Amino acid sequence: MKLLLRSLLILILVILAGCSTSETKNKPVPVQPAIPDSVLYRQGYVEGIQQVMWDLKGKMMAREQFTYEPAIVICPRVKGKVINGAYRPSRIECGVSKQGGYVEEVPINLPRLGEER
Repeated sequence: MKLLLRSLLILILVILAGCSTSETKNKPVPVQPAIPDSVLYRQGYVEGIQQVMWDLKGKMMAREQFTYEPAIVICPRVKGKVINGAYRPSRIECGVSKQGGYVEEVPINLPRLGEER
């Protein structure tokens, strides 16, 4: 019991000793953003734009030039009516509004890399 009290007292003193230390908070020195060297900055920017445009052009050239567009079918409800003495009840008649088929996509002409406008 005596050992338990002694260890508990030492534990409390260690915890309180850790809380009582005063630390001086050092304020971080504000870092000035470096002004980029205009030549290196411009070269990196142009190279990055060229890589993005090259990637975009590659993705566009990889697409299929012809795509299939399905037919547009419209199914309106027709009211019932009498035709030549016979009653025709209301019904749904489907009709093709636009035929389906393969359509050629218009390619987008991108300038060659390295060309200045």
